[in-house]
Amino acid sequence: MRPASILVVAFVVALGAAHAVASSADNNAPYGNAVVFDGMTGARDARFPMLLGTGAAVADGSGGFYVSGGSVDVPAGAISHVRADGSLDAAFLVTVSGTAPAALARSGRRLYLGGNFAGVGGQVRHGLAAVDVRTGRVLTWAPTFRSEGGGIRGALTLAVAGGTVIAGGVGHVTAFDGRTGRKRWSLDVDEANDRSVPVVNGVVETQVVVGGRLFVAGAFDQVRRAGGGKWIRVGPRAVPAELDPRTGRVLPWRAARSVGDEIFSLAASGNTLFAAGHGSGYRVALRNGRVLGAIKGRPTEVAAANGRLYLGGNLRDRLGIPGRNNLAAIDLGTGRITAFAPKLTKLQSVGAIVVSGTHVLVLGEFVQSVG
Repeated sequence: MRPASILVVAFVVALGAAHAVASSADNNAPYGNAVVFDGMTGARDARFPMLLGTGAAVADGSGGFYVSGGSVDVPAGAISHVRADGSLDAAFLVTVSGTAPAALARSGRRLYLGGNFAGVGGQVRHGLAAVDVRTGRVLTWAPTFRSEGGGIRGALTLAVAGGTVIAGGVGHVTAFDGRTGRKRWSLDVDEANDRSVPVVNGVVETQVVVGGRLFVAGAFDQVRRAGGGKWIRVGPRAVPAELDPRTGRVLPWRAARSVGDEIFSLAASGNTLFAAGHGSGYRVALRNGRVLGAIKGRPTEVAAANGRLYLGGNLRDRLGIPGRNNLAAIDLGTGRITAFAPKLTKLQSVGAIVVSGTHVLVLGEFVQSVG
């Protein structure tokens, strides 16, 4: 899982994995788990509230966000919709029973929720659910995915490829029909120190869909059909793998080498896959898996949008530009660091990054003075 930062450390489940984030040195200052910045300048967009208790977020396609948690006006663990102008959508509020959703994914009129919850909107749902993106109405989509021992497998990350919803988590990656909820396939994932005695203990922490292609990553090095069968080696630890989203078949594409010790975040732009995690971040060719080089700053989080690659993590002085602490952006055309310069201290670490239009939502813990 993600490395802890210095000072007080809190864990926030966000977009597929636990993020370790440092709180402010001023323990009496108000703080929240998400802040929205202008995607060009990095200035904090004051129209958006400091989003409290945010566990997951996804773009709404119109410059706003769906968030788990959300603000002082939203019940703990609920899903709310913050519009592009920073206002709360009064017509959309989805309550959740049990653990707050750890992952959100939007496809058309559907918002998919993943986690370890027990109910959504007053209806029984075990770890997966779908709601209408306009009204928040709970849809009939209600798959349940269980381990061989009968326990419910939670979802740490969600992706949608065509009509398939893919949920990844501890020990598995599982796909469902996006309309009916019928399970299409499921794989065990394992991180094997001794392949002769495998234990299903791998973790799928992040996914990205590029032109219909599904890439998954985290901390695992082999997979098999759920419940048995031959283990298939997918490479050394922390190598992205490509799966057929329709069948779960492991495809021959491989990154040419490991990307650090564990991958927390994947993003893509053009013909390049970006992988970031514990130890380093790399650019990988989508065509053949060739590693094209390291990402500046050794980020643990990446997001690609608007011709930029947004970087998060304990960047501190690794970019060679004073004051660029833990959040920055690279111009994908020139490779240069852009003018995107949020006012973070070295002690304010960054979790997941979500881009919607010209807005950049960043999960972490922040004091109100963040600029």
